[in-house]
Amino acid sequence: MNKFKGYLILSDIDGTLTNDHGQISAENAAAIRYFQEEGGLITVASGRYPWYIAKYSDTFHPNTYVVGINGTMLYDPVKKVPIITKVFEDDFLTVLHEFLDLCPQVRYILVSGHKEEFTIHREDFPRLDEILADLEKPWCRIILCQHPSDGEKTREALVPRYGDRYNFDFSWSEGLEIHPKGSGKGDLLLEMLPILAAEGNPIHTTICAGDYENDLSMLEVVDIGYAVANAIPSVKAAAKRITVSNNDSAIAKIIADIEAEIDAE
Repeated sequence: MNKFKGYLILSDIDGTLTNDHGQISAENAAAIRYFQEEGGLITVASGRYPWYIAKYSDTFHPNTYVVGINGTMLYDPVKKVPIITKVFEDDFLTVLHEFLDLCPQVRYILVSGHKEEFTIHREDFPRLDEILADLEKPWCRIILCQHPSDGEKTREALVPRYGDRYNFDFSWSEGLEIHPKGSGKGDLLLEMLPILAAEGNPIHTTICAGDYENDLSMLEVVDIGYAVANAIPSVKAAAKRITVSNNDSAIAKIIADIEAEIDAE
């Protein structure tokens, strides 16, 4: 018993924990249950809202805090409350107008509050202030959506001016996510560790798995970072290890690898 005590796994959801059909395989589900029964902590770190993982409640229950909204919220899935939140400053609406003026290639935007998200298309940008008046503050993330070929153009227009205030990373080919400095999957992992220690769950080995650019911050700070075989090149370059694809039960393979290493000691 407690073979995995002191181990913490964070997995991205789409393209990592789930297969291309958006399902958690039976192999992944069984391996996760075994990992938890043997004392390990496993959760998700995703661009999605943290309560999204409840969609998979028939196969997976995180047994520690969830990192959501691209690392702007640390969420307790049992009490259903946020533990840590990262938010934009009060003048962010003014800054958002500046973003849109600088980037006419943006087709639509997603603005995330801590409870809901609004989609606003370019034809409605003149009514931006009016529309966002109904979105409860504080806001924690914006996604600028454009054709994939324009993504780097958008980032290059904004990072020199705003890179000291915000993080800029892609979570899919069309969506450039912008969130406050001090947020991100890796940042919230580091803030989670002392909380777990204070609760009597000290972690000696952190492990993560991801496939896209918004996973880079956690790959940089964990002890063992995995890229799935379907990950983009920059994620594979940043990872310490590359495992099988999301369609081949990558999380089960990672757990099996860690167990083999423990048994070999």
